[in-house]
Amino acid sequence: MPEDTKQVEKNIARVQELLAEIARGNPKGYVDGISEDFVGTIMSGIVPGGESIKGKEGMMAFFENSSKVVEVLKFEAVDWCGKGDNVYFTVNWEFIYKPTQQFVKTTGNVRKVLKNNLICEKYHLINADAIKKTKADPRPESNIKLVQDAVGEYMKGNPAGYVAACHEDFSGCILPGLVPSGEKIKGLDGLNKMLNDIPTYLDIKKFEPVNWSGVNNIVYFTVNWEFVYKPTGAFVKTSSVVRKVIKDGKICEKYHIADAETVKKAKSLVSA
Repeated sequence: MPEDTKQVEKNIARVQELLAEIARGNPKGYVDGISEDFVGTIMSGIVPGGESIKGKEGMMAFFENSSKVVEVLKFEAVDWCGKGDNVYFTVNWEFIYKPTQQFVKTTGNVRKVLKNNLICEKYHLINADAIKKTKADPRPESNIKLVQDAVGEYMKGNPAGYVAACHEDFSGCILPGLVPSGEKIKGLDGLNKMLNDIPTYLDIKKFEPVNWSGVNNIVYFTVNWEFVYKPTGAFVKTSSVVRKVIKDGKICEKYHIADAETVKKAKSLVSA
C-alpha cells in the first residue's frame, strides 16, 4: 500500500475517532485532538463566531454557542476521502434552528487538515441563507394533537383506533431488539402484527408519554415505561425517544427506540 494511502486512512480514522467524542457528548475530547494553533470556519452565518475560530478556547466557545442556536437531531458523516494531509466528507444534518424554531434538513461540506495526528484546520460549510429564510410552519400543534389522540386510543386498549390514524404507506421501527416484528414495519398489516405481538414480550405496567414537541410535519415525545420483560421475567423501568412523521393528516412514519441491550441484561425481578 502506498505511503500516502496509509496516511490518508490514518487521518480519516483519527477524524472519525474525534467525531465519536462529540457524539458521546464529550466536546472536550474532540478539542483535545486539535492543535494549539487551530483555525477554522464552521457553520458561518448560523453559529456566532463560527466564521473565524482560533485555538482550543475558540473551539470550545464555538461548541457552547452552537448549542444555543442549533438542536441537533441527526449528524451523519458520509462520503469519506482524503488527499495528503486533507480529509474530506459530507454531513447529512437534521436540526432545529432555534432562532426560528424551524426543522432543517441539509448537508454540510467538510474539509479538515491534520498535522502530527492533530486537526489544525477545519472548514464546515452549509447554506446559511437558505436556513435563515425557512418560514414558520403552522402544523406542529395540530400534528401533536393528532398523535396524542392516536396514542390515547392505544392507551385505552384500542390498538385498532391507533392504526386508524396511520397512513396506508406506514413504515417504522418500534422497540427493535425487544419485539422482533418491530424491527422493520411496513404497511398497516405490519403495524397490526407488531401491536399484537407486544403482549407476548412486554407486560406493560406504565406507559407515560411526556415532553411533546413538534416541528413542521414531525412530532417528538418521550415515553416513561415500566414493564415486565417476559423473556427474562425482569421488571424494567426505562424511557424511550419517539419520532413520528405526519403525511396527509395521518402518521406515516414512527421510530420508537428503547435501550434493548440494557433491558435484556436486567436481572432483578421486582413486583410492580
